[in-house]
Amino acid sequence: MPALNPATLGNLGTGSQRALEVLRPGSKGPQVERLKKALAAGGFYRGPINDTLGPQGVEALVRAKTALKLGGAPDEAGEFTIKHLEAFAARPSGSVDPNDPTLRKLATSASGAFNPTSSTVCPATDTRPASIHSRAWRRLQ
Repeated sequence: MPALNPATLGNLGTGSQRALEVLRPGSKGPQVERLKKALAAGGFYRGPINDTLGPQGVEALVRAKTALKLGGAPDEAGEFTIKHLEAFAARPSGSVDPNDPTLRKLATSASGAFNPTSSTVCPATDTRPASIHSRAWRRLQ
């Protein structure tokens, strides 16, 4: 028997039809609106919040599932996916947009900006003898 995928099955314990609904590109209804609200709250979606899962919503869903490492088909969402997106958005760090250009710039510049093996030393924490400092100062003059 093949393994069941919780990302697309949703919550089987409730027995409700709504829990088994899988949202795919082109899906319509209140669950799509709920999905889009969760994607927007998590910083993955900036489009209109409506009841239709169009291309912009699908792109946001793929980005979110990739970033959160959620299983299942990348362009499908069940109850499991929506609940995880809502939980992510509810966390304080959930409101950070992973595609924010400022954060991306800071992350990439920080990797090359600080080099602990470089020769620059902070004067407040430098414990070398003062004579080394005076020699270095004389070379700069």
